[in-house]
Amino acid sequence: MLTLLPTLRPASFMTFCQVTAYSNTSSHQHTDHTLDLFITRDSQVVNILPIDPPMLSDHSFVVADVNHPCQPSTSESGFRLVRDWRGIDVDAFADDLRRSELVVSPPDDVVDACVCYDQTLTSLLDQHAPLRRRRVRTRSSARWYDSECREVKRHTRRLER
Repeated sequence: MLTLLPTLRPASFMTFCQVTAYSNTSSHQHTDHTLDLFITRDSQVVNILPIDPPMLSDHSFVVADVNHPCQPSTSESGFRLVRDWRGIDVDAFADDLRRSELVVSPPDDVVDACVCYDQTLTSLLDQHAPLRRRRVRTRSSARWYDSECREVKRHTRRLER
């Protein structure tokens, strides 16, 4: 539940939230103001590296070394059968399809036609883009990326289309 906080100055707010802002110099080219910060929890050890002068914009790039006790990755390896779709010679595939039973003498029965279609395309694909076993790594997603985040992302992608 979100609680509305009284209006606080940035330093008071950061104390309230138990966070620290790191910056050892101005990070904006045209003023003496610190506009770019590196903020962590109070307990986090951070070493801010020297801030280089701005290059692409009027802001500097703030870089830091953070000593964070990460848990080792729990990636697992598995295998998946894949086809090299980009490697198919389309002209040779089309020629073989034109000479196939599916095109030369198609079955009259709907069920036989479906079976012929499936068998013909499977055999042509096995010939032109055989199945290969590839190793894939599965990684656990970030703890914050839950089903709600996944659904919002899907919805956003649908709206973009």
